[in-house]
Amino acid sequence: MIDAAVACGRKSFDNPDERTSSVDDQQLFAQKYAERCGLEVIAFHGDDGITGATMERPGLQQVLKLITGGKARNLIIEDVDRLSRDAEHLHYMFKLFRLHQVAVHTVVTGKVDDLVLAFKGIIGEQQRMRITYTTRRGLRDKATRGGATGGRVLGYRRATPARMRRDASLISSRFTTSRPNSSAGSSACTRTARAYSGSATLLTRTASPPRALANAASTMPAYGTPRCCRVT
Repeated sequence: MIDAAVACGRKSFDNPDERTSSVDDQQLFAQKYAERCGLEVIAFHGDDGITGATMERPGLQQVLKLITGGKARNLIIEDVDRLSRDAEHLHYMFKLFRLHQVAVHTVVTGKVDDLVLAFKGIIGEQQRMRITYTTRRGLRDKATRGGATGGRVLGYRRATPARMRRDASLISSRFTTSRPNSSAGSSACTRTARAYSGSATLLTRTASPPRALANAASTMPAYGTPRCCRVT
């Protein structure tokens, strides 16, 4: 009889523009490991873009639910840090696995015992603390030199090309209606609308962007770049 197993994966970084196949790779290697060991993976749950410092991860919670429900007696992970990077959380899960007689397998080293899990848990937490420190140090240095530190601006979201084209048309039409005799202003608005519709990284307000742009367009200055849009 083939023993049932559940597999778990995790990746902290999640950028739609630079998406990797890390979690998919973890699933593939977990499946191959199970085949070599005579195990049957009944479910795989992964978490994209969620830190290992928290247990509030949908994929992990589904795995724990299956384990506590007696659906599987084996857990397959790539390595211990994919399960968690917090030693306290790992110790809690170790006791849970022991209570339900669940064996933990890592693709890297095979079946592991409590001692290995404990040591790797400490190492994983130290690595997380080190990564946090170096990341903050780099951001602080970049900000000191006047560079952009990345991240989303509060109250904004990434716009789709269709939305940018629609809003660009709105800007142009509103400006023409409000300032029909201003050729300089009209030219400025046209240039801005073109840049607006062509920008792939423009951020627009989440709260009713077209209405906000329309209200701002009615009070635009006659010359210069309209202040109702922001192009990066």
